Parts: sequence; C-alpha cells; structure tokens
Amino acid sequence: MKTLFIARHGEAVSVGAPGVYSDFDRHLSEEGEQKIKKQAESLLKLGATWQKVLCSPLVRARQTAELLNSPQAAPLEIFEALGDRPSFSEVRKKIEASHEERILLVTHQPFVVELTSYLLTGEMKTAFHFSTGAMACLRIYQLSESPRGELEWFKPSSSLQAFI
Repeated sequence: MKTLFIARHGEAVSVGAPGVYSDFDRHLSEEGEQKIKKQAESLLKLGATWQKVLCSPLVRARQTAELLNSPQAAPLEIFEALGDRPSFSEVRKKIEASHEERILLVTHQPFVVELTSYLLTGEMKTAFHFSTGAMACLRIYQLSESPRGELEWFKPSSSLQAFI
C-alpha cells in the first residue's frame, strides 16, 4: 500500500508579470509563497510526512514542492510526466517502481483532478475542485492498470493555513 499526497501548486503570477514570458516561467506570487510556507507547517502538525517528492518541472510547481518539503527534506525529483504533457501511465509506473511508501506529488490543473480520480477509481469520473495549494491524501491499494484507493482527506489551501 502507498500513501500519496497530491498537491496543486500555490498561487502564481500571470504571464506578463516582470520576467515572466511563458507559462513555464510563472513563479509563485508573494502571497502564494507565504501560504505554502504556512501549509508546510500545518502538514507536519497533521502528521503528513513523505519519503519522496515528485514534481512538475514548471517553476511554480517546483517552488511549491520545495516549500512544502523544506521542513522534511525528502529527496525531490523533477518528473516530466507531472508537467505540461502529463501521463497517467508514467506516473503510475513511477509510483509503482518506487520503494518509498509515502510520496508527495505536485502538479497542475486539470491533471491534479484527473490524477486523483484515476488513482482512486481507475477512471477520471470523480469531480474534485483543487484550488491553488489544495492537497489530497490517498491510500492506494492497487496500482496496476486499473488503480484503486481511498481518499483519506482532502484539504483546500485555506483549511491547511487555518490549522496553524
């Protein structure tokens, strides 16, 4: 059994902000950065710990992953299949091959919603609303071609910040 923490990146600046010329370069806003730092503290208090972090290569996702992981210092890996060309099968294979039992994944809309549903049901039918910074904790019992698991908890960003 694996425990997966699936997060959407924090609030980011728009394309056109100073120094931001493409979607890839969008970085966390000051407010987004502060919220993610608070969430990292809350997650520790909740007992949400991981042994490995996989994140999208896009700047805002990398920053979110680094901030969420800073109190824990788990190994962090940039994983293309969580980026702008996401792949369910590559994510599933990566998780399945991992020796770690508790993994944080940081990605984007709409993939974060689709991935959560896929890992819980093997299909993309479940509707979640992942606002920026939202996170879900899943217990995965089966990772074969038709994954199965259960939702342990789902927390919007505001809920995680209020926990401090």
